[in-house]
Amino acid sequence: MFSLPQSIVCVILDYALPLIPAIRPEFQTIPITQMSSNPNAFFYVRYHGLPLSCLSPTMLSEQTHDNIVSYLVTHPEYIDSNLFCKNPHPKAVQFILHHIDCYELHWEYLSQNTNDDMVMYLLNHPRMIHWYVFSTNPNDLVVTFLLSRTQYIAWDSFSKNKNKRAISYLLDHPEYITWRHFCKHNDDRVVQYLLQDTELLERLVYDVSCNTHNDIVRYLVDHRLVGQSSFCKNTNPLAIDYILTNSSMSFPFHATHPDLRVFLMMIQHTTDVTLYSNHPHVFYETKNSNEYEWYQDLLLEKSMEGGSLSRQIHKTLYNKM
Repeated sequence: MFSLPQSIVCVILDYALPLIPAIRPEFQTIPITQMSSNPNAFFYVRYHGLPLSCLSPTMLSEQTHDNIVSYLVTHPEYIDSNLFCKNPHPKAVQFILHHIDCYELHWEYLSQNTNDDMVMYLLNHPRMIHWYVFSTNPNDLVVTFLLSRTQYIAWDSFSKNKNKRAISYLLDHPEYITWRHFCKHNDDRVVQYLLQDTELLERLVYDVSCNTHNDIVRYLVDHRLVGQSSFCKNTNPLAIDYILTNSSMSFPFHATHPDLRVFLMMIQHTTDVTLYSNHPHVFYETKNSNEYEWYQDLLLEKSMEGGSLSRQIHKTLYNKM
């Protein structure tokens, strides 16, 4: 007679049982309607069979998760057509291109779309391009087009463009740079330029505090030059350590910070957790505890009975699912 070790049972269950969406205890008394703009609320709502109408169409239309986009294209009543226009997911792009004559679209949203198919549509219909917005688009086809026809470039917004060739062009033509945008690029060449001109860097301290490059963050911390409100949004690990160890930082500025430690610090230092009800970490994934315990007991029972252990495990896990 062979008994399956408890540790092996747990490994099997962790692998075989699906994760389910749950809400952190601090937020469980808050109505789901107050989490309408939370990007992870979709999975919770769908799992628990709640009406999708309680979620924001704006939030849903901006998501690129395949499950969300797939649902929206089959339930277009939940789509915010303008924001869906800038969604680069291939299914979203094909839906918009197929229905492009059915919606009253604002072209500045389409011009933000980084998907090649959408870009090619715009390049074939240049009268529809919103040039100020198009100048920020990092798609390589866009940058190639703009650099061959610089008369169409809106230089202020081009300074926001993250494409490496756009950055190189501007470094070669610094007279076109708008520094409050350009200094935010996490690019070695931009960073070295700023570190060689520290007078410029220090004039830009508020905007450059958003820059996640290690050398920039280290310089700002070492010289105590952090622009508090913008630095609180910085996701660099050095910046996060600084935020966590400096209680003088203003907590409200953390509201959308993606780091879990920062999020937990926020909710520990507030009397009103509803301020953070649309933060992604309000939701987390867990095992169904009742189901987990049921399977664990049954697996242990079956393993005590002997016979083909793998066959019993297979039957136990899949007959009930």
